[in-house]
Amino acid sequence: MRLLDRIGSRQIIQESRRKYYNGEMDLKTLNKIQFGYIDLSEDEYLDYMLTEIELSPGFGEFYNILNKKDIPFKIVSGGFLKGIEAFMESHGFYKIPIYANNLKFKGRDVFIEYYDEQYLQEAMGKDNYIDSKVEIVNKYKDKYNRIIFLGDGATDVNIADKVDVLFAKDKLRDYCEENNIDYIPWENFYDIMEVFSAENIY
Repeated sequence: MRLLDRIGSRQIIQESRRKYYNGEMDLKTLNKIQFGYIDLSEDEYLDYMLTEIELSPGFGEFYNILNKKDIPFKIVSGGFLKGIEAFMESHGFYKIPIYANNLKFKGRDVFIEYYDEQYLQEAMGKDNYIDSKVEIVNKYKDKYNRIIFLGDGATDVNIADKVDVLFAKDKLRDYCEENNIDYIPWENFYDIMEVFSAENIY
């Protein structure tokens, strides 16, 4: 999250992220460290989401194609519901299901409500539990014939070998390269639309 880079302790954040990317720390521990060193109000957070984050090129066209073809689309994010909802609504997207953690503000103190701790408590108690993204994908695998996943971050790595078609970039692409996992590279939604039009993947 670029906002944390701006207002947090750079040294602490860089070191904790290094441990997370190397598998030495889980996401919740990383977030506890990162958010433990910031001073942020809800208004400042939402202002950042609405003024500093840009919609990935081609998303509107891509989403319209999915709607026309009656292909369901969900957002499954390691980010935060409040900001994602506000951002998507600011661009005119109101009905996309979003699965994400949430930020709660008490003055300038920030707390995280995790999706799995709210909605997946039964799954969390099982020995084979991995994370909320895997649980959500598995739920939709039981409902749909094919799961296509678009990812870019370190919170997506557990999904990589569990979907039918994987589009990967950035940290997720690095992980796939290191672990010999098949993926389709992408940088923006125009790339994805090009693949969709050239190959019968849905």
